[in-house]
Amino acid sequence: MDQHGELVVPHTAPGLAAHVTPPGAHHLTEMLTTWLLADHDVIADEPSGLAYFEAVADFLWKARSRFPRAPRPSRGVLPRPCPICERFALGAE
Repeated sequence: MDQHGELVVPHTAPGLAAHVTPPGAHHLTEMLTTWLLADHDVIADEPSGLAYFEAVADFLWKARSRFPRAPRPSRGVLPRPCPICERFALGAE
């Protein structure tokens, strides 16, 4: 706590630290998700439970729209010659 009695949170930046690897991020996310699922009923009984569930739904909607699970459709490219060897090896939309 600071001199005014306010709680000081040492890490306020959103997301994971820069040194976290993809497997480490998976593990941390899995641990947090498991904890939230285990406390699902306790969270629902809180006065702010509805706001929590709305925030989670909003987060999931944004994450799914930004990072879809289905692969993107292939994009058509027009081949163009390489400026060095002049073979049609480069593509551009």
